Amino acid sequence: MQWYMEQGIMNAMRQCAINAPNHNVSNRVPDIPVAADSVRTRLGVLLFCVVFSKAACPLSLYSRDSEKFSLVHLLIYSLLAIFTLFTFTTNPVEALVILYSGEEHGQLGLHGCGTEQVVGLAHRHTLIDDLRIRHAEALNLHTGNLVDTSDPNAEWIYQIGLSALEAMAVDVMCLGPNELSLPLETLAAFHADYPELEVICANVAAGIEARYVIRSVASTNVAVVGLVSENYAPVLPTVALIPPQNALAELETELVNQSTIVVVVFHGTQEEARTLSEAIPWIDILIVAANQQKDIAKTHKPAIFAGKTATVINATQGATVGALEIQRDVERQRYIFTSEHHSVSEKIVPDAALEQLLEAYQALTATESTFQIDGSDIPNNAIHIAYFHKHGCQKCARAVKILRRLKEGYPNILVDQRNAKTEQTLLEAMGSLYEVPEAKRLTTPAVFIGDTALIGELDEQRLETAVQKYRETGVASRLKDAESHLDTAESEIVNRFHGFGTLAVAGAGLLDGINPCAFATIVFFISYMNLVGRGRKEMLIAGGAFALAVFVTYLLVGLGTLSFMNYLNQFSGVAKCVYLLAATATFALAGLSLYDAVKAKQGKTKDILLQLPRALKLRIHKVIRERTRTSGVIAGALVIGFVISALELVCTGQVYLPTLTFVAGIEGMRTYAIAYLLLYNLMFIVPLLVVFGCVYWGTTSMQLGSVLQRHLVTVKIGISILLFGLGTWLVLSVVA
Repeated sequence: MQWYMEQGIMNAMRQCAINAPNHNVSNRVPDIPVAADSVRTRLGVLLFCVVFSKAACPLSLYSRDSEKFSLVHLLIYSLLAIFTLFTFTTNPVEALVILYSGEEHGQLGLHGCGTEQVVGLAHRHTLIDDLRIRHAEALNLHTGNLVDTSDPNAEWIYQIGLSALEAMAVDVMCLGPNELSLPLETLAAFHADYPELEVICANVAAGIEARYVIRSVASTNVAVVGLVSENYAPVLPTVALIPPQNALAELETELVNQSTIVVVVFHGTQEEARTLSEAIPWIDILIVAANQQKDIAKTHKPAIFAGKTATVINATQGATVGALEIQRDVERQRYIFTSEHHSVSEKIVPDAALEQLLEAYQALTATESTFQIDGSDIPNNAIHIAYFHKHGCQKCARAVKILRRLKEGYPNILVDQRNAKTEQTLLEAMGSLYEVPEAKRLTTPAVFIGDTALIGELDEQRLETAVQKYRETGVASRLKDAESHLDTAESEIVNRFHGFGTLAVAGAGLLDGINPCAFATIVFFISYMNLVGRGRKEMLIAGGAFALAVFVTYLLVGLGTLSFMNYLNQFSGVAKCVYLLAATATFALAGLSLYDAVKAKQGKTKDILLQLPRALKLRIHKVIRERTRTSGVIAGALVIGFVISALELVCTGQVYLPTLTFVAGIEGMRTYAIAYLLLYNLMFIVPLLVVFGCVYWGTTSMQLGSVLQRHLVTVKIGISILLFGLGTWLVLSVVA
């Protein structure tokens, strides 16, 4: 039995499968060393099993009088066999990881809007550090395209970017077509300042010092080669590109003899990458540097094999950090690849030192690019474009780049750039001339050319189509026409937002003030004060203090909510989602309020849904009882007002929060947000003041309660109509 046991253990070790599900496999024989600790552990387990079996075997074989004892030892053998099998079927210890990221295109910090928003290098630094802790043996690659060469500050941004890559401990940077658009002598001067950062490109005929680099990682020689597709030749007139296949053929002897693994970072299409991997079979890993936004959706696929080459795709705009794990299956003589992509999320804490370094970049990009018009040099066929922007607007930064690219292709374009914040009336007048929907008239970026208006996210194709229409004849600006209608435009802004807006906000505050949630609490407060013997004058003073506390509490809540909404407005995609969700919730609350009106009409007030939960009602009553008995009139009323306002937000917030969303979501109302907030809260406490005034003149709590019951249906219907109106306006303003 001992012999069978030993043979079973050895066979289990030989037969185990090393690769895990969904991992990719290549049959090329690697020389990556298996970790010594793993070997020692496995041999130790095997030796223990054999020794234990020898020690236990006599007891189990020759104790024929003890069948029970033999069965116990048979069980021990079985457990040892299972444990050994489990030990040897686990994956081999990780030997090598390649981290790769890049393609920032000049966006080193927070950029993009909504769901396309991407955080910057400082966040990526933290993520890469975490990955390097997890993977002790890792090669950190940057795939290039660090800058956007259409940016006039490209060289300065490139220097900041190189400093950032050095801080991130990037081992190798593979130059992309964007870097190669800069003068090669300038690149060489910049690179000399960062000797620790290897910068390579293999198929530039002259001007780049290093064509490849070989690094030792996990006792393995890894060669990294950078290549750029010949299709970039038309946009790189000062650079002589060698065909990628020819460049690799020249380097084959050096790369194959001096390295174990060959990694190629390729700037080109996926189809070109496939052709390259089929033509050069000794490439082990091919990283395709994505240049198009659409490639992001493809980055989460596992490694794709063409022959024996594993191909992975890098995300554009630095959206992710790729991690390609390479393991060695010794018995089957093959690689095992595991490809993962880690999102660079805003939730990641940015590296403080790198964030400080990038302040220079933020200051540089915060200075809005301007378009200068030389009045002495305007061609007869000039294409005049009126462009309105706002400082700090991400979409505006993208619009500037689009306009600059168009100016390069159409020299007769003249851009008249205006500040939408300081020239809001002019933007309104232009919107009126071009019949832009009222809800979108103050939105940026806004571009006006000929008879075309492009508002919000700028469509480059539509803009170029409009430019081509006037390529030969040119087109005049309509700014002069708009300037003659400034008075009308200003009155339109006032009428539009101070008309409906003021009425809506005031009505919302008043209806919320007579909301049954709030009104019932006031009735209880008055009745309890009467019960403990407070006089009418004390009730009036307490009412004033209570109303003041309510006003201050709701004002503070509103200011905080508006600040959050204004922050969201920087990211249009996120803001749109939030406002649409708020509109949906507002419609739902409107429907529930209408349901409550029906129940109230039927006399089933207990079935009303939009009311304070019983637990909160009891808590409020407890606060009123305790503070009314033990505190001074003013102090007690102030405390009661603060506490109850906070607790009642569950109910009164059903009107307050949709109103705040409405104010923050309408472009023209944000300027007057504080005024609207004050108006809302003043109207909210008007019913409080009226009630306490009535009490002072002799109205009882019983009479107040009966008033609430008689008008409950009317109040509920009024709230429902108001909420339907707010929700509709929100949808129209966001979607239009």
